[in-house]
Amino acid sequence: FLLGDEILVAPVIEQDAIERDIYLPKGVWRYNNDESTEYIGPLWLRNFPAPIDTLPHFFKIG
Repeated sequence: FLLGDEILVAPVIEQDAIERDIYLPKGVWRYNNDESTEYIGPLWLRNFPAPIDTLPHFFKIG
């Protein structure tokens, strides 16, 4: 889900799942504010790691 236009949160929504597909809308996104990796959307991230103890989130930059 999106929080405003600049934060995307992608929690696991299936029981016992450890990965999920995540859609990033148009823009440049950083995972967990990691400056070393950027994703350029629109883009599907297939089988993205999402263990239960981690809340995948992305920040739109630029």
